[in-house]
Amino acid sequence: MVLMDVWEWTPLIALIALAGLSSVPLGLREAAALDGASGWQSLRHIVLPSISNVLLVALLIRSMDAIRYFDIIWVTTNGGPADATKIVPVRLYETAFRFFDLGYAAAIGLVMLAVSIVIARAFVRMLDKKGLTR
Repeated sequence: MVLMDVWEWTPLIALIALAGLSSVPLGLREAAALDGASGWQSLRHIVLPSISNVLLVALLIRSMDAIRYFDIIWVTTNGGPADATKIVPVRLYETAFRFFDLGYAAAIGLVMLAVSIVIARAFVRMLDKKGLTR
């Protein structure tokens, strides 16, 4: 299941990272090379800080999608074997539509919503520290 998710999302994340890499000024990398920085030092001290904002947005997109990761698990394993692949959305679905405990399922859904909001707020706070929000 993880491999299906990797094949689905790797192209988008790669395009986002490539867009960030293309925004790094060539002059900075050339100046680092003239100062004697190795490739790893240039990557660590020039490139990664320059594209950290872009990578943070890509991580936000990816983490929000991972929270709702239900369909592939449900279609391929149905949460089995022995609940090995059962995640919160699968538990919510079973609680609501197999056991008909709609109140408990609604509570699970609200907790998932609250966790999503907390994660999104943490990312927005990180972006705000960098001065990237309006």
